[in-house]
Amino acid sequence: MERLTFTWAVNLLFKASCVQGDFVEPLEPVTFLHSLIGSQTRLPCHYKEEEGEQVLQVIWQEEHTDGNNEQVIRAHFTDGITVFVRYIGRVKFESSNPTANSALLIPITEVSDEGTYICSIELYPRGTFVRRVTLKVWNPVSPVHLKVDLVFNTSTFCNLTVTCSTDHSFFGSSFTCGSKSCKQDDGQQTEHGEDWTLLPSERFFSSVGHHIRISTAVLSAFVFYDLKKKN
Repeated sequence: MERLTFTWAVNLLFKASCVQGDFVEPLEPVTFLHSLIGSQTRLPCHYKEEEGEQVLQVIWQEEHTDGNNEQVIRAHFTDGITVFVRYIGRVKFESSNPTANSALLIPITEVSDEGTYICSIELYPRGTFVRRVTLKVWNPVSPVHLKVDLVFNTSTFCNLTVTCSTDHSFFGSSFTCGSKSCKQDDGQQTEHGEDWTLLPSERFFSSVGHHIRISTAVLSAFVFYDLKKKN
């Protein structure tokens, strides 16, 4: 009887040691996020406790390039919430119970908010668990304008200049088009038939935090449409 009781107690302790809490979000140790200037940014951090565990404290820190970490905001299970001086009025917890859901909100995102943030969960009795969130801040892109200009046109071919621009960026290219193909000024060529096959290549460029993805497929579509309309 004593042997059975001992075996039962060992199994119970083994099961209890296997049932542990874990992060609901983010699932990975390091997460990469993008946000726009002026928008609200949410940095996820949510640890779900299991029976016998208790989150004592949550601390968000900003990781600096010199290796030092600056405290941003803290939530203690008895002392409540503390926002540190440089971040007062700039950040807040998403939940009214931040030891349960510790996601951090930046209501109005600025360029200076870009960086890596560390969410540290101090858990009784297991210790401290962390997640890192790296935030990249982008400027919003202004409206995109596409323009197709016919430079020269004959019965067999035509030359066109296609420009794509925003308030901060500009991209232009010239095309020579015949009845079966269009050749871009950088040497790329595509064949087209009744289905007006599009160029597959894409161009990507960045200027002072402004990121614009421009597809020459779209440019070609306008070229082919212009050709078809004029013929």
